[in-house]
Amino acid sequence: MYSITEQQVDFILRDLEAGGIETEALRYDLLDHICVIIEGGWKPTGISKHSTGGPSGVFTGRSSAR
Repeated sequence: MYSITEQQVDFILRDLEAGGIETEALRYDLLDHICVIIEGGWKPTGISKHSTGGPSGVFTGRSSAR
């Protein structure tokens, strides 16, 4: 298991904002999901109806939700 530092949390939040996620609540929701994936040692298990291709898809800036 991996622990995320405060500096890494700040980096993720800045990256989400730079990627166009303008809504603070959405940034923090995404941050929570990203931290769970990183800290839990996420491993792909296949594609499900909820899959977006892995955590890197969050940082593409292609989301229409802002």
